[in-house]
Amino acid sequence: MEMIRKLDELGRIVIPVEIRNQYDLKEGDRLEIEERDSAIILKKHKDTCCPQCLKKCVHTDNFCSRCGLNFKEYAKSFKKLDEKTVAVVITK
Repeated sequence: MEMIRKLDELGRIVIPVEIRNQYDLKEGDRLEIEERDSAIILKKHKDTCCPQCLKKCVHTDNFCSRCGLNFKEYAKSFKKLDEKTVAVVITK
């Protein structure tokens, strides 16, 4: 489905209600903006909880913003069970 929308003077666009409903987007939800190749990708942001400090955190570059836990190093500390790795970050 292709839709065309204009940017306003502040660079904003309106996401059509059909798409907001399909992706359960509500007023106040945060969106992740990613640039990939020649596309702009919007994703609904999911809060994560750090497995060490158990607080909601915004992590960048795989580090907890509150306690500094390195998620990649933490994941390496788990053994594989039946070819599956234990989950490291819990999404809410």
